[in-house]
Amino acid sequence: PTSLFTSTIKAMHASNPSTCFLAFSNSRSAKKELVDSLPKDVIYSLNRDLPPGGSSDLDSRSSPSSIQLAMVDFVLLASCSFVIHSFGSSFGEEASAARTLPSLRIRRGGNIYGVDTD
Repeated sequence: PTSLFTSTIKAMHASNPSTCFLAFSNSRSAKKELVDSLPKDVIYSLNRDLPPGGSSDLDSRSSPSSIQLAMVDFVLLASCSFVIHSFGSSFGEEASAARTLPSLRIRRGGNIYGVDTD
């Protein structure tokens, strides 16, 4: 749930106030909930609105607009220095593995920190 991400980001930001976060999700509502729950100088988000002429269903994983936006998100996420993602998220795991980035997998019952390597 989004609340697990919110509490994790708040804790990480409290220990390092200069850190900022980028929010990526294929769910517009989940991304909006996360961004709206944190201060504007802590978290940023891209692609919150429909692209010109874009699909009205950005939550779809098969529309051309969604695929294009997902590719932009993937490249940006893989460019970050640390990835926080849902446990089992292939999107987050592959983005962190692309550059062997450390990641934090958020899950109920306890988070898992590490670097994904083969």
